Amino acid sequence: MKHQKLNHITHLIRLILLYFSFLTFNAHAQTPGTRSTVSLQTQTPALDSLQKILQTTKEDTTRVNTLNALARKLNNHNPDTAILLSSQALKLAAKVKYYFGFGQAEHNLGVLYRLKSDYELSLTHYTKALMVWESLEKNISLGNKSSIINKRATTLSNIGFVYSEQSDYHKALDYYFKALKMKEEIGDKKGKTTTLVNIGNVYNRQSDHAKALDYYFRALKMSEEIGDKNGIANNLCGIGLVYSEQSDYPRALDYYFRALKMQEEIGDKYGIAINLGNIGNVYYRQSDYPRALDYYFRVLKMQEEIGDKKGIARNLGNIGLVYSNQSDYPQALDHYFRALKMKEEIGDKYEMANTLGNIGVLYTRTKKYKDAEEYLQKALTLCDSIKALYYTMHFEKFYSNLDSARGNHRGSLMHYKKYIVARDSIFNEENNKKQARVEIKYEMEKAQLIKAQQEKEAARIEKETRDRRDHLQYSLIVLGLVVIITPLSFISRLKVKPRIAEGMIFMVFLIFFEFVLVLLDPYLDLITGGAPGLKLLVNALIAAFIFPFHAVCERWVKGRILRGGGVQTQVL
Repeated sequence: MKHQKLNHITHLIRLILLYFSFLTFNAHAQTPGTRSTVSLQTQTPALDSLQKILQTTKEDTTRVNTLNALARKLNNHNPDTAILLSSQALKLAAKVKYYFGFGQAEHNLGVLYRLKSDYELSLTHYTKALMVWESLEKNISLGNKSSIINKRATTLSNIGFVYSEQSDYHKALDYYFKALKMKEEIGDKKGKTTTLVNIGNVYNRQSDHAKALDYYFRALKMSEEIGDKNGIANNLCGIGLVYSEQSDYPRALDYYFRALKMQEEIGDKYGIAINLGNIGNVYYRQSDYPRALDYYFRVLKMQEEIGDKKGIARNLGNIGLVYSNQSDYPQALDHYFRALKMKEEIGDKYEMANTLGNIGVLYTRTKKYKDAEEYLQKALTLCDSIKALYYTMHFEKFYSNLDSARGNHRGSLMHYKKYIVARDSIFNEENNKKQARVEIKYEMEKAQLIKAQQEKEAARIEKETRDRRDHLQYSLIVLGLVVIITPLSFISRLKVKPRIAEGMIFMVFLIFFEFVLVLLDPYLDLITGGAPGLKLLVNALIAAFIFPFHAVCERWVKGRILRGGGVQTQVL
């Protein structure tokens, strides 16, 4: 009891520490008070409805939930406003000790700073969210426990996504497999398919296409089983991406178009835009630049309609790549700089690094080496700050080409060595071993979970079988007692010797005594701890309790025999 109380106090202390850590963050961010109004630039009926709730409700927990919901709606449209809303939710939740809302706000901030490629701050908020979920999981009622486990699994999966963005693939897989195990434990099939896709994405980034396809197809099968059309479309896209990486373009396009058809059926505008971009990428890889541009501009129009700033910025960069490969450098630079400006506005450092590097590559091609050095250096500095190892690998190689082009062979060799170091950090044998260990651990834990579930099911079936058998046997015993006792009720009408009557009574009480022992046996084990001496003592007490009834019953039967003249006398 003391231990449980100590645990409870520990969890409360951890949550209070979270509250004070929030106060430090809030002073740094200089966010306004919770009652201030926020201007939402992208209005939809859903946003209007949430704003009305925020303006009219006075209940603090409802306000926290509404602020968190508004922030989630604005993730892609306006991340800065979403951060403001989440920070307000965090402050209010801490004030009223609404820990679930506090955890959700921390999780939202983790998502938002990941979108801005501020991975360090993203991981900080995700870690705080995990602390809240873990504390709530230990103190919440069983009825709500699975929802908290689901929240914790989602946060773990998102941490894996951050490490994947940083090209720390073995850490990404470690978190993904932890999340996958939890999703399996609570039976969240939809969440499981999402995690399987994320694992497939990691393997695809590492060019381990066989494993990537394995996970995508497993996710696809599960999505089809539960009828999740959105999940099916996403899995088809993932499979198409693998085939595109393998330069199997006809098959890639087949999967992309199948996904596109399903996305159009369910009206998934974001998914449609991403998939059209994927199709554009296939044509770009095939050097079919007119068709690639056609798809990119279709995507751009759609993204502008739905207000997806992050998507617009990425697509402007893709259009710049096409113009660069067509040697239309003025158009390429125009789109690169438009993309860069938008990425800077939303704070997407990962994509900023990509565009800065692409500008540097373009300047290398046009022999503007000083400008090329400036932008490649900016890209690499940014990559280093956010640990974007994948882009570091590529732009170190391009920097090596730049130095080679301007005759700086020593610099070219230095940057080529850095390229090799980055490449080996991503694709080295030790990382492969770490990933193998993570996979083996997951498979072992999964096997243990399946074994435990099978054993639990077998125990349940065995218990049901035993219960049915026991009920049947108890019924037969009761029926036997009735069959034996009934003649005793009519003993005066029967010519039965007293000794036979005594024997019948003895048998009834013997069976009754054994019946009582069988019924009480589980409880006796619990009381006595299975100690033979104690069990014997309890059995003796039960016998002592039954014995007087046996004597009374025997006298009663003898009396009835004598009164009814049922005694058989011997004729001389």
